[in-house]
Amino acid sequence: MARLPRRMVWPGVVLSIVVAAALTLWRTGVGDPLSDAAEARLLDLRFAIRGAAAVPEDIVIVAIDDATVDALGWMPPPRLAIAEAIETLREAGPAVIAVDLLFLEQSAAGPRLAAAIAAGGDVVVAVASAGRGLHVVAEDGLSAEQIAAFERSTFDVVVGAVPTGMPETGLLIPDPALLGGATLGHVNIARSGDRVARMVPLALWIGGDQFLPALSLEAVRRLQGLSTTDVVLWPGRAVRLGAHEIGTDPSGGVVLNHYGPSATIPTLSLLDIIEGRVAAGALRGKAVFIGATAESLSDQFATPFGPDVPGVEILATLAGNLVDRGPLRRDASSALATLVLGTLGAGGVAAAALGMRRRGLLVAVPLVWAAALAALQAAFAGPGLWLDATAVIVALGFATLWGLGRRLRWQRAMSAGLGAQRDNLSRFFSPRLAGRLAEGGAAAFAERSADAAVLFVDVAGFTTLSEIRTPAETTAFLRDLHRLFQASADRRDGVVISYEGDGALLAFGIDADDAGAGAATNALRCGLDLLDGANALGPVAGAGGGEALRLRVSIHHGPVSVAVVGGETHAQLTVTGDTVNVASRLQDIAKSSGRRLVVSAACRNAALADAPELAARTSRVGRFPIRGRRQDLEVWGIE
Repeated sequence: MARLPRRMVWPGVVLSIVVAAALTLWRTGVGDPLSDAAEARLLDLRFAIRGAAAVPEDIVIVAIDDATVDALGWMPPPRLAIAEAIETLREAGPAVIAVDLLFLEQSAAGPRLAAAIAAGGDVVVAVASAGRGLHVVAEDGLSAEQIAAFERSTFDVVVGAVPTGMPETGLLIPDPALLGGATLGHVNIARSGDRVARMVPLALWIGGDQFLPALSLEAVRRLQGLSTTDVVLWPGRAVRLGAHEIGTDPSGGVVLNHYGPSATIPTLSLLDIIEGRVAAGALRGKAVFIGATAESLSDQFATPFGPDVPGVEILATLAGNLVDRGPLRRDASSALATLVLGTLGAGGVAAAALGMRRRGLLVAVPLVWAAALAALQAAFAGPGLWLDATAVIVALGFATLWGLGRRLRWQRAMSAGLGAQRDNLSRFFSPRLAGRLAEGGAAAFAERSADAAVLFVDVAGFTTLSEIRTPAETTAFLRDLHRLFQASADRRDGVVISYEGDGALLAFGIDADDAGAGAATNALRCGLDLLDGANALGPVAGAGGGEALRLRVSIHHGPVSVAVVGGETHAQLTVTGDTVNVASRLQDIAKSSGRRLVVSAACRNAALADAPELAARTSRVGRFPIRGRRQDLEVWGIE
């Protein structure tokens, strides 16, 4: 597959880069539901390729698992068991206990649980969204304990106004009796269109200038010993946790960097905690999340690693992200990296598809694809950058298809042009040579030697024929005659080297690497065809009296030199050498002996070696001196 000229490559590369940039800006700035869904699946694929990742050591789950449910029952949740668990956990010395349970109803065991929560001031209690517009947090609808809990829990430092379009969220608030000394954190987990949990809002707007942090964010604040003023919220833009700034989307959400399938995060059974089967010091200084993992409690979410990851593990995952390298970043830096990768990849593919030879193209294009996909995965698995794979893949696909298509169209146009050139050359050169001349020019016949047969043919008495005809009649006659020469040469694999008025020079074997005896055989048969063709033309080609056309043919076989000769602007293909000279001199012998065809004994013997049946067509004429040669030449012919 031919490559395009360099002047045609760069416009294609620039076009591919521009399209890649436009695709990237559209995907990272606007997008659409269809491509967003595709990108979500591509993100899941990156998780699957990466596999499970290491979990920070200071995040632990205490699970209300099947064993706990079987032993204690769970409808309604036994607050006494939770109280015992909190008391036991506190003795183990955790930094914070985050409870992913909604205690909305009052209970006889409420005082015991309230005392357990209030004893250490280290408990974060879950609050869940009740949907938009349910202003449950209005002061006239809350108890003093609830108001105090919100004052302890909402962001102290909020910079900037609430973004336009951010939904105000109503909340389901726990039993006021349980909130003494506790802080609150929401446990909302966003599900995408395919029901996969990919995002958690770090802050929920609950009216006015109040924003409630996620349970995970509040737990990490406690884990790291930060004050409430060490956490700063820029609504719809970012949250600063100590010295670490975490970018959010306009709704305040961050993208979870999942660690693996269910139970990837270290998990202990609540029953084991209550019954004292946990080693002393195992939880010291850690963030402990209490939540339901039993399948019967239906608090499970789909993730890239499976359909059954408990909600408490997703919240613990977010906490681990905040402790570790942060959630996945899909911000201005990832958009810029997507732009760079998409444009470089598209430009590289286009340059290879348009400008490289076929072998290099087949290597370079897959390499560029592999490098771009590897960069997508490396950015994800390393610094946690979510580059837009959809934009990059579409950009690469466009550059590949457009580049190869442009190359194919150009190649077809070039083939059509070469075909037209070959057709034009075929009008002036033999069709057997036109292709080689069109592709290689003079270099295709760089003075090479070959054993060939040379045939001269002309019309006996042509001067007289021309005298009795008009110029137009003579021209028409020559066209018919030359058609006969060409048809006879083509039939016998010969080449018309030149037309010389009423005559022509034909050669056989010059376009084959090994002509052998076949050239002589074809030349002799062509000579016989010419005689038969002249008879077929009959009186139409003769004089006004209906005289039949008489051709004179001479043939010799031997080494010739084949070359393109001429000046800088005009050249022609020719054959030279003693063989050509002898074939030309044989015309005189044909004329003096009255023979229509004469052939040298050397050519006849070479022809008979391949076609012995031709022996009967010729008879010996004699030995004749050849002007310019020392030795006589034995000649055979046809009357």
